[in-house]
Amino acid sequence: MGTTQQAYQRIQVPFLEEFRERMLDGRKTATTRTKRFGKVGDVFDAFGELFWISDVQAVKLFDVADLEFSAEGFEDPDAFLEVWDRLHPRVKHNLDRVVYLHRFEVLE
Repeated sequence: MGTTQQAYQRIQVPFLEEFRERMLDGRKTATTRTKRFGKVGDVFDAFGELFWISDVQAVKLFDVADLEFSAEGFEDPDAFLEVWDRLHPRVKHNLDRVVYLHRFEVLE
């Protein structure tokens, strides 16, 4: 988190068990949500590790699928959108929808 002291909040960010390995081995370094879950510097627990949010951006879902699928821990955009649709069955993947991309790192 750098050398400067910043106030942070400990927040709750839920993750499915299927993301455990990808988060712990560093393949998943971002999560996209329909609302903002925190701000830069906030921390959360997941799978026995502490993570900190390094960036939050409002972006279109298209941009996440097209450019950020690997940061989400997926091999390709279709795999990302398949899981998105499963997690958001009522809204599916409206690619013009504004979503919040949260980048995170393991806190050491």
